Order: sequence, then C-alpha cells, then structure tokens
Amino acid sequence: MARSLKFLLIILVVLALVAVAGLLLVDRERLVAVASERLEAETGARLTVQGDVALSLFPRLSLALDDATLETPDGGPVLRAGNLGIGLAVLPLLRGSVEIDRLFLEDAELTRVADPTEARAAAVDTTVGLSNAELDALYAARRAARGVDAGGAEALAAPLALDVGELSLRDIRLRTVDPDGETLSLAHLKHFTAEGVNTAGRETPLQLLLSVPGGADEPPLEIAAAGRLNTDLDAGRIALPALSVTLTGLTTEPLEVSLSGDADLRRETGDFRVSLAVADTRGEGTVR
Repeated sequence: MARSLKFLLIILVVLALVAVAGLLLVDRERLVAVASERLEAETGARLTVQGDVALSLFPRLSLALDDATLETPDGGPVLRAGNLGIGLAVLPLLRGSVEIDRLFLEDAELTRVADPTEARAAAVDTTVGLSNAELDALYAARRAARGVDAGGAEALAAPLALDVGELSLRDIRLRTVDPDGETLSLAHLKHFTAEGVNTAGRETPLQLLLSVPGGADEPPLEIAAAGRLNTDLDAGRIALPALSVTLTGLTTEPLEVSLSGDADLRRETGDFRVSLAVADTRGEGTVR
C-alpha cells in the first residue's frame, strides 16, 4: 500500500477512534491524548493538537481538530492541518459499525522528504546545449510534472480508496523537499470534492482545482477537472466514464482534455480515449 494512502488511513482511524470514544463523554483533551498514545503505540505515527477540539452529537457525530500535526514514522510524510474533521452516521454506530458521513481537511500542508537519489536527479542541470525552443518545451514539461510528482499524485488518489459520503479537501499544499529542507516541488490543491466515495464500483462525481507555481515571469499552471469515477477494488478495476480537464498556463491558450476508459489495477494496464483541443486545433487518440 502506498505510503500516502497509509498516511490518510491513519488519520481516518485516529479520528474515528476519538469520535466513537466521544460517545462516552470523556474529557476532550484526555480523549485526544489517549488516541494519540494508542496511535503511536500501534503505528509509530505521532499526533499533536495545538488548537481546539470540537465534538458534537447531532445531527451527526462530528469531531473537528484545529492546528493538528501528524508525523508518520521512518521519515514519512508530515501533515500540518489547520482544520481536520470527520462526521459519522449515528445509527450505524448503534449497530456496531462505523459509517463515515463526511471527511474534511482544510488549510493544510503535506510535506514529503525526497530520498537522496531523487534529490540529486532534481538538481541536475539538463539544459546545457539546448535551443530556445527545446528549453521552452523542457520547462513546460517540468512544470506539468511538478503538479503530479509521486508524492502529490498519491496524496490526491489516496482518499478515493476510502468509503465516505462526502469528501472535501480545501487549501492543501503538497510540498516535496530534499533532505536539507529545500523545496523541490510544490503544488496547491485549492479544492477537491467528491460525493459518495466508495470502492464497490458505484459512480463517484468529483471536482478539483490544482495550481503549480510557475518560474520567474511565468504564470502558474492551473489544472481544473470535473468528472465521474468508478472504483471497484474487489475486481481490481477503475473506470473513468468521463473526465474533463482544463490546463491553463501550460500553453498560450488553455488546453482542453477529455478522458474516458478504464484501468486494471492488478495488471497495471489501462485503455483510455483522449481528445485534446487548443484554440482551433483538435486531436484525439488512445492511451494504453
């Protein structure tokens, strides 16, 4: 399982543990302390909460943590969250099961430390001897890649492996640093919303807006997407009935991309239909 997926699942377990225990009306500070101790004992992850802890029972069992930090073990990602919360449906709890009604994360930064090999590769100057046109193409490709590096892509995909009624991520900064703390890549997830997130193959509508800073005198790369997704983990398949993506800042005019198809997670293969449009230029094809 990808490290970022483990990371988000750890958050989910901690929040569910704290919220369910809240039914016992234990002192809130003690509640967080007990949950943190158990989390660290079982996973090695460390949770600290500097801000308020809000717990409500109606209309849903909800817990919100302000100014929380989660440090994963072995140099894994670190999450600093301004607001992190979960809402649980009450009736399933009375039957002994946990059903997540809402999961939200706002004003947060996820920091991943690159291994030395990755950091050295990012620092290599590959521009020597390139023409102006080749430099423009290289920098455009680099900017696009910074928005979907390994850490960022996993962080975006991981929440879709959960079962949540409503998932909301807002103002999330995805940062990759070298071992000395210097920033190698940065992306800003302005918002990501999904409804009826599930792993049983039911359709999930989703929207996102992601921004990647440009270089000197360059506009940021903006990626806006909206579409539908079907994730069936038992069958090992992900289907994409329709996804529309608009990229602004990568080319002179906005690039419109439409995707549809499906992927086999077990074989790590996929078959997607792609159409592109920039101003009056059109193109389409397949990606396997």
